[in-house]
Amino acid sequence: MSAETLLSSLLPLSGTAAVAPAEWHQAIPNRYSQDTLRVQAEDFILAGALGNLGLQRIREFQEYPPGWGDGTHRAYSPAAFRRLLAFVKRFAFPSAGSPPSVFFTREGGFELEWETGEGETVQVEFAPKRIEVFHAGKGVDTQLTTDDIEKVFILLS
Repeated sequence: MSAETLLSSLLPLSGTAAVAPAEWHQAIPNRYSQDTLRVQAEDFILAGALGNLGLQRIREFQEYPPGWGDGTHRAYSPAAFRRLLAFVKRFAFPSAGSPPSVFFTREGGFELEWETGEGETVQVEFAPKRIEVFHAGKGVDTQLTTDDIEKVFILLS
């Protein structure tokens, strides 16, 4: 199907709504549409949990090249990002106050920092090969394996 045929088939005729033909989905490569939908879903989740600034910072950090900073820092770790995303999907940040601050680590990981309703500092770092949790009010300062994401929720509850 040509681009012109596709476009004309999508335009409303005589004030009626256009109906995309069965071949329409073939005009857009699956990989492109799946990637676009995945990124849009991630953005929605991240902005909801971390605010627009947090989302913007994460997307900027993902563009940092290897060697950023002093020349020894790593590019972002997709594995660390997946753990960060899994965490923010499920964790309920305090509704009062500012959304968590987002930092990029020299190892290519992500760190979130926020204050509890009682003003206690909480930090969770998603590194490529570990997760670190610090909660001042609970006396928690520990390193976990990347498989221990469930323990993070327990430590912070």
